[in-house]
Amino acid sequence: DGFSDHGARVVIGDSPAFGSAVKVMNACGISHALQGLPVRLVNFNKARRLVTEQGFHVNVAEEALNCDILVNLPKVKAHSQLLVTLAVKNLFGVITGLRKPLIHARYGDVGNKFEALLVDLLALLPSSVSLADGIVAMGHDGPINGSPVTLGLLAASCNPVALDTALLERLDISHERSPLWRECARRRLPGWNVADIDYPLGRKNVTQKFSFPVPETLKPVTFHPGRLLVSSLKRLAAHWRPC
Repeated sequence: DGFSDHGARVVIGDSPAFGSAVKVMNACGISHALQGLPVRLVNFNKARRLVTEQGFHVNVAEEALNCDILVNLPKVKAHSQLLVTLAVKNLFGVITGLRKPLIHARYGDVGNKFEALLVDLLALLPSSVSLADGIVAMGHDGPINGSPVTLGLLAASCNPVALDTALLERLDISHERSPLWRECARRRLPGWNVADIDYPLGRKNVTQKFSFPVPETLKPVTFHPGRLLVSSLKRLAAHWRPC
């Protein structure tokens, strides 16, 4: 509502693993919550083929590339493959359709290529602000078998790397345990060093730490061919299922 009050044309979209973004938003109550507001709900179907700095070919949603400000809305959750989903991981949502599981299958077991591709996306996208929702997070073994954890936490930054670094600190998770943070630190991206992060309300207001439950060991990032086939069939079935 605040964006619209300032004359912005607001578009809300995604490319979920199964079904369409609009169907998912209908099912989880987002569409209902947005009723009466001047916003447009879209599926990320149209994509532009781009090459990242390290030579990865990616299909990025046109809607994400064409906007003036990209608002990234990660839900804080444990992740069985990448430890935790925060701002940087959530930007994987701009990759369209079946390209996401294909990227898992192609790069998931090749060194740090999967993490490198995700971090490469940062340079392709417009100016952004990330708003992380940790009011009720998903802990333990997400994103499929997780369980709710009440944190009462909200966090925002124009730098997704800095937001992730700060959140790992608040969630009492060693930074080195996060594969994506390690990749950001390896590149010395702005925001990787917790000592350099500026808190507008003062560091004393963010001293509380949460004992957030994440997986003890991580599963392989890659998807084997059988899982990829099942995922594709489920996606097709969800696409044709009525709302």
